[in-house]
Amino acid sequence: MALNYVVTKRVFGFDKEKKEKYVIKPLLTDEVKFDELCAKVSQICGIHRTTVRVVLDGMMDTMTHDVKHGFAIRLGDFGCIRPAVRATCAEKEEELSAHNVYRRRLVFTPGRALRNVLGEMSIRKFEMPDTDYVAKDEEDEKEEEDLTPVIPED
Repeated sequence: MALNYVVTKRVFGFDKEKKEKYVIKPLLTDEVKFDELCAKVSQICGIHRTTVRVVLDGMMDTMTHDVKHGFAIRLGDFGCIRPAVRATCAEKEEELSAHNVYRRRLVFTPGRALRNVLGEMSIRKFEMPDTDYVAKDEEDEKEEEDLTPVIPED
């Protein structure tokens, strides 16, 4: 499968001229729901779907606890999840405190397995299918008809 993209028009706030520019935006096909993921893992591993769900729920509880305490979580070839912040800067060190933090977030860095998948993934432009199902002959006939309204003379 390929990652499809569409071209969209955008105006960037940092651009002083406010010119419209074209950017590539990935077009996601769908998303895999948690229950679907558990079913797939269950089939691959040969264990019951409920067992997979219990293990993943336990993993989420553990990860939530560890992130809350500032730990980075390394998940083998899958990748690493770590807490991060966005904060305003200051001229002097004394001017900075926890109040400068305006956003908390999680950063995911993909591991070798996911990086390899990204490297192998093809990328292609999504073209809207032609939804005009009128036959070409019918179109030609319509064009030949005179559709100008007749206005009666007084």
